[in-house]
Amino acid sequence: FDLKGCITYINKAGGAQFRVNPSEIVGKDITDVFPPDIANQNLTAIQKVIDTKTPFYNEREMKFPFGNMWVSTRLSPVFDKEYQVVSVLGLSIDITERKQVEDALRKGEVELNEAQRLGQIGSWDFDAAMGSITRSKEYYRVYGLDPKINRNDFQEHLKTYTSESSALLDSAFKKCLKTGEGYQLDLEKTNADGTSSWITERGEVKRDDKGKIVGIRGTAQDITERKQAELEITMLAQSLKSINECVSITDMEDTI
Repeated sequence: FDLKGCITYINKAGGAQFRVNPSEIVGKDITDVFPPDIANQNLTAIQKVIDTKTPFYNEREMKFPFGNMWVSTRLSPVFDKEYQVVSVLGLSIDITERKQVEDALRKGEVELNEAQRLGQIGSWDFDAAMGSITRSKEYYRVYGLDPKINRNDFQEHLKTYTSESSALLDSAFKKCLKTGEGYQLDLEKTNADGTSSWITERGEVKRDDKGKIVGIRGTAQDITERKQAELEITMLAQSLKSINECVSITDMEDTI
């Protein structure tokens, strides 16, 4: 563009992107080529580049007669020997597909977080090179941790559990990284109030495109209620067994 916003050059890719013929728009004012809102936005950006002598960059969705398109735009000043701006060079890239992927990923992340909340399942991702763990929001709720004050390293993760459960997890974790064998463990943790809770933790290895193990990803689910139910059933079974033994002894005495 020249200093007045007149198009002095556009390549074939630029013409194809905006559905225009380069030979037909060179020499025209930007307001004669693009819809008013897009033209005005570009004119404002061009003037800013001229006034500040610095590049301008943004990403925005543009509405054209042929449909909407996300565009990444970079405008750079072109100087003469006296360091005066003589024109503005624009680079435009169609990023619609990338934006659609990002939007799908955001929606997927929201749905995943909601599913984890409903299922009370936290997820985590361990980077072997960094020795750090990335955790989901639900993970912190499951473990009763504050994401603002808890460090994301494996040793800190081990401290979550009792010494016996910590040793089991440490052994399974190292074996997983070494052999690629996944694991599932029921682990006991001590809460801040002195009570205990139980977590089922599952882990499986992550590999790079060459098959090398680069970390472990997994899930954590609070199974305290299930453990309590299992304990109650065990205690009930023991009570019934004791009652049956007493009845059997009484029957024998009656028989005698």
